[in-house]
Amino acid sequence: MTIRVYLFHRVSPQSEAWAPAMDPIMFERCVRYISSRYRVSTIEELMMNPSGAKEGKEMACITFDDGFKDNIEYAQPILAKYGLPASFYVVTDSIDGGSPPWNHQFHRYFEKTDALSFELDIKSIPDDFCRQRWHNKEERVDFGRNLYKILKTIPSKDMLEGMNQISEQFSDVAPPTDYMMTWDDLRELQVSGSSIGSHTKSHLMLTNLSEGDLEAELAASRNRIGEELDQLPISISYPVGDYNKLVMSKASACGYEIGLAVGQKFYQKGEGSPMQIPRVDVYAGSGWFKTRMRMNGSLELIKRVVKV
Repeated sequence: MTIRVYLFHRVSPQSEAWAPAMDPIMFERCVRYISSRYRVSTIEELMMNPSGAKEGKEMACITFDDGFKDNIEYAQPILAKYGLPASFYVVTDSIDGGSPPWNHQFHRYFEKTDALSFELDIKSIPDDFCRQRWHNKEERVDFGRNLYKILKTIPSKDMLEGMNQISEQFSDVAPPTDYMMTWDDLRELQVSGSSIGSHTKSHLMLTNLSEGDLEAELAASRNRIGEELDQLPISISYPVGDYNKLVMSKASACGYEIGLAVGQKFYQKGEGSPMQIPRVDVYAGSGWFKTRMRMNGSLELIKRVVKV
């Protein structure tokens, strides 16, 4: 059975370069497209109660990562209008503190600061990335994109130290607040029939963590959600789609029964592990023609044919 698991992040009329948002009008168009073609359920319901899926009728699931406030302000009213549930995977540190995960804050620093130079003292980062001067904002932002690629590959303790040094040198940029949902918001979503899952404690790259830190990152988020919502989550969305066999094993041992990745393909139920369910990321900023091609799978098919 084919299950089309769609991934969204932000839905808002106000998009920002450091955290792009899909316009609510476009999101409703996506929801209308999904609801008119597929039977919609949460991935948790489908996996735990397979008898609910009707043979011969394709299923679809709507998921959100991160836990941005606009999910309940703009996305949820549209979902309710069409009577659809969704799954929301939240970073518990961000829900507790109100600030977006580190990767969004990183891009925001390089977007918002007025600084035109900086220095890092991190041994795992190449020297030519540790001292930089820029002529303008465009050069700074472009450099930030390349530095971000490196930060995703180094040990998480080094990445966090790098973020501390960046925040100190770009002190003209105040940390963003009130961007994330609250626990009351999540309780409201839960009552509405949606599912709340984990997106880890602090959105770290899981494959860059030591075994002990990995276990702590997975368990802390699950336990925190259980404390607030009186129900331990059974599903986890891997930050940035970053996972391996160890991550899946540790997540399963922690109590998760479903693991969500990206993959840009549809999930064939019964094939592969339920700890690595692929999703189709429906990007913000694309026009309807390309968005529809991504949602129906034709865009990835064309990419594979062209690559061959």
